[in-house]
Amino acid sequence: MQEKTKKNFIWNFIGSLIFGFTSLFFMMITTRVNGIEDAGIFTYCFATACILYAVAAYCGKTFQITDIKNQYSDTDYIYNRLFTYIIAIIAAVIFILCTGCDGKKGMVLFLLTLYRGLDAIMESFHAITQKNGNLYRAGISLFARAVVITGVFFLVNYGTKNLVLACLAIVITGVLFLIGYDIPSAKPIKKTPFSWRRNFHLLRDGTYTFLFSFLTIYLLNAPRYALELLGQNDLQAIYGIIIMPASFLSLVAGYIIQPFLVRIGEMVGDKKYHDLKVFLFKISAFVAVCGGCCMIGGYFLGEPVLELLYGIDLVNQQINLVIILLASTFYALSSFFSAVLIAMRKTFSQLMVLIIDAFSAILVCYYIIPRHALLGASLSYLFIMFFQFTVYLFLIEHYSNSSSRKVTMRLAGGLGNQMFEYCALRSHMLKYHIEGELSLKGITNKTHNVYSLNHFCISKKIKITKREGIKSSLNYLLYGFYYVFLGKRKNGFRVMQKMQPILNYFGFYCVPDGYMELQESPSRHQVMVGYYQSLKYFEEYKDILKKELRVKEKVLPQNKKILDKIKKETSVCVHIRRGDYVGSNHQVCTIEYYQNAMQVMKKRVKDPTFFIFSDDIAWVKEHLKSNEKMVFIEGNNPNYEELRLMYHCKHFIISNSSFSWWAQYLTDSKKRITIAPSKWFQNPNQKVDIYEDDWILIEV
Repeated sequence: MQEKTKKNFIWNFIGSLIFGFTSLFFMMITTRVNGIEDAGIFTYCFATACILYAVAAYCGKTFQITDIKNQYSDTDYIYNRLFTYIIAIIAAVIFILCTGCDGKKGMVLFLLTLYRGLDAIMESFHAITQKNGNLYRAGISLFARAVVITGVFFLVNYGTKNLVLACLAIVITGVLFLIGYDIPSAKPIKKTPFSWRRNFHLLRDGTYTFLFSFLTIYLLNAPRYALELLGQNDLQAIYGIIIMPASFLSLVAGYIIQPFLVRIGEMVGDKKYHDLKVFLFKISAFVAVCGGCCMIGGYFLGEPVLELLYGIDLVNQQINLVIILLASTFYALSSFFSAVLIAMRKTFSQLMVLIIDAFSAILVCYYIIPRHALLGASLSYLFIMFFQFTVYLFLIEHYSNSSSRKVTMRLAGGLGNQMFEYCALRSHMLKYHIEGELSLKGITNKTHNVYSLNHFCISKKIKITKREGIKSSLNYLLYGFYYVFLGKRKNGFRVMQKMQPILNYFGFYCVPDGYMELQESPSRHQVMVGYYQSLKYFEEYKDILKKELRVKEKVLPQNKKILDKIKKETSVCVHIRRGDYVGSNHQVCTIEYYQNAMQVMKKRVKDPTFFIFSDDIAWVKEHLKSNEKMVFIEGNNPNYEELRLMYHCKHFIISNSSFSWWAQYLTDSKKRITIAPSKWFQNPNQKVDIYEDDWILIEV
């Protein structure tokens, strides 16, 4: 028994793998023997025949195999498959007439529909073979069929240079294989008389499976149909060639996914959704790394390898190839997510996603491709797969969360930034009555980027995690996309603002700069990334937040006298930020700014003492010259200790730093005066909403 199981697995794997590559072999043969014009005809017709194959297969092999209650007999499935095969042939004829295919293209499409339809009938007999425990026979059939049919296609095509005759030859060979091997291998067959009623019931019960399969195949081939409008078979051929590596990557991903289906089903059944998401993240990371390697290889080696295989010149196709490989990575991930959603029995939701994606694909393809040809086809393919990936990801996040709702903030930056991020998270929790967690995934523990909120009285309701889910990672990628492609553009911020309502609806809060109005999300798991440097995000909860952002540690012994002096005197905090600011977009404050600010402060307060804080105090002591009373804070204090000394001051001269911003915000001084630089960033396009109405601004 164990030996037979091993035999079934090995032959099924080999047969399915080789059979999956037949279209690649057909395309290589056609390109080399017949030329690029016929190759364009073949790739378009084969893709169309694959869609019509979904009609012929209808409910599919899996539906038949999983009919464990034997609701329908073997012959019911065979009769139904013959019926849908005829429907597929009729559909092919209608398609040929309606689209005005010329004689050659019409004949090739008709013959390839016959060929792929025979595959659908073959699968019906393979399903019977598998239910009888003889899966290896189906594997042998697939292997032998692929080898023989590929050989026949090559010999006829090479001998006649006639693509129509070559397609006719594989149809005849397919019929002979079906009659000579597949039907005898399926015996015994459970027979019942043909019944129109059972046939239509089977059509009804298999509707979902058919629609799912049909839409999936359509989405894979949608760019081809818009490309056909250009009427250039050579473009079809080139697109068919550069998409082949993507087909290979998707096929390999399918084999990677298969062994994990049982494990996924168990985690879903036991409702171990946290374990499921961790598992999904690991597999997704592996697929993403594989996809990244393929993109790098495709960019440097793709053109010469494909030219060697297909025997034609591919000029400047590196970018298109990389785009398609990126899209196929999203498709591979979508296939994995689809399996998870099927395990969750969320099939209707998937169908709705595919329908929406199909309509979107029509609009995108027929707008972009006529204008940008192959680049448009590649970008359209990327859009289709990314849309499917994103919505599937949202559905998994939505269905895998418990009844409670959660928001995750990705911490980044120094202490000042972390405090802004904490306040944005905390106010979101309070406003929408949602659980919250801080992700330390963005904390490197280098220079300023050290997690320090644990030294404050932050809410115990917030969980701290070092993990980051798929959704949070995707949000961070969006954040990076903004800075690379939109942040430096004049209207980049406005584009991001327009996107916020859609992003928020799906639980994505991405705020790179300034203030963006955010909407409540129905998503159970929401993710936040960005600096959120605006009072508008949390001002209504300032009383709660000021208490939670007080330092809870005891004052260091060496600082007690300094703290007493700060409390007793008319203390003015002067914060001079250097370090990573020097030479960066943040360097706007000069020594002259601080000297001018001290003079302005002296006119407004009586007998001030200026307490100088800096991350480079030695440089400041050397360059800041003044006759005023100054106390330089030294001692290499921890950042939270430094902040505590600062917020006990009565007045403030701040730099363009979130760290000194928090000092003036947390002070208990009711009459505090704050002087700030008139410019926060060197880049005028970088939005700012950090200033308060009562500040005094000094030009820099």
